[in-house]
Amino acid sequence: MKKVEEYHDDNEANNRLIQKGLRELDLDSLYDLCAALGDKRDLLIRNLSKRVAAEVDSYLRDNENKIPEKSKTGAYFRFSRIMLALESGHVPERKDFTLDKLDFSTMDSVGKSLMTLHRFTVEGNLEKLAELIGAVDDRYMKKQLETILFGFDPLRAETRINRLQQRNREDAERKADLLKEGILSILSEESLETLYGKLDV
Repeated sequence: MKKVEEYHDDNEANNRLIQKGLRELDLDSLYDLCAALGDKRDLLIRNLSKRVAAEVDSYLRDNENKIPEKSKTGAYFRFSRIMLALESGHVPERKDFTLDKLDFSTMDSVGKSLMTLHRFTVEGNLEKLAELIGAVDDRYMKKQLETILFGFDPLRAETRINRLQQRNREDAERKADLLKEGILSILSEESLETLYGKLDV
């Protein structure tokens, strides 16, 4: 994978590719990426509108030292992957991955669901995000996705998601134990009263 800095030469090919890549970033990721690039960030700045460039410059002047290293690293590698996909021509059209309803049943559908969420997050379409997330049946998944809707910062979001996933695992283990006890009780031909007591329903 090429480093972002390798696009630093100010030529038409690099600039055209960078401009395409920048369209895939939200403003927060752009701040993080510029901070990650340090004195090489001009390769991005020269490809922004004057208004956005001024906004980035103003934000970084006040906040650059407050941006976590993890956020900078994440933005850097995300943009590297975007640039690699652009160079290899593997960036899909939006119509190829936008879903009307989120689906997490297969790896392919998870990917398309995440790309759908990315689209409406970047566009700032909170109404559509709320509609998509609200239609999710899995309550743990819904709570995780709400971190997108309510704009959690990455560090807080990671802590929240880890906590939710732990609760989900514990819940799954309890259900597995309950199922095991029930099946063993049935195989042992225990009475309904005994089974009822074990299941604590």
